Amino acid sequence: MKSISIVLLGCNGVGKSSIIYRLVMNRYLDDVDYNPVIEDSFRTMLDVDDESYYVNILESIDDEEYQDLREQFIFRSNGILLVFSITSSLSFELLEEYFQSISKVNKETGIKKPIILVGNKYDSFKERVITREEGYILAKKFGSEYIEVSAKTGCNIKKAFCVLIQYIHKFEEEMELSLSLSSSKKEKPKKRNKNMKKKNNCKIQ
Repeated sequence: MKSISIVLLGCNGVGKSSIIYRLVMNRYLDDVDYNPVIEDSFRTMLDVDDESYYVNILESIDDEEYQDLREQFIFRSNGILLVFSITSSLSFELLEEYFQSISKVNKETGIKKPIILVGNKYDSFKERVITREEGYILAKKFGSEYIEVSAKTGCNIKKAFCVLIQYIHKFEEEMELSLSLSSSKKEKPKKRNKNMKKKNNCKIQ
């Protein structure tokens, strides 16, 4: 059984912990009842495309003081759920900052981490301030998919994780193929037969 790590990034109050609790424990975690710690990690099992995965889910407090920790989480992960609230313009604007952290780690490692952009609090559509179109536009800029979810009702929570796992799997297959092709190119060329006549039809003017 494969084991993968997913990290949730986003500012405080967007419902990262609620998303995790809905997936792992199938219950709604009210932010009022939850006291976040510097680092939270959870584990669950998901079946995606006839394969079973142990999924390690990481989350940390959003604070400039812990920016290095955020980048460590990105480094340790196989993929990222970038979360904002459709009821908060600020949480949407801050996504650029998180994306910069992802890009920094990608540049340092030479590996582009798969991302899914997640708009939480779909159940509060009457309070929506970020349109679905804006979500799709930003996702395209980040090179990711966009999914709207509700931790409160459970809508699309599992789908967001499953789609990310599909992207991770596809990414790893492409990496393996790339390494295989790179390795084959490095194989020593066959020695030229000494008895073979040399052709010199090309002249440099």
